[in-house]
Amino acid sequence: MLSKKSANEVSTFYAKVEFKNKLFLNFRVCIAQVTLW
Repeated sequence: MLSKKSANEVSTFYAKVEFKNKLFLNFRVCIAQVTLW
């Protein structure tokens, strides 16, 4: 079993990874829209 502290760290890590992935996708969409113009 994970302790509460390490479980919290893991969820924080995944939240950061997910945030970066969303930023990256938004960035790619912006680039795609600019190149489509």
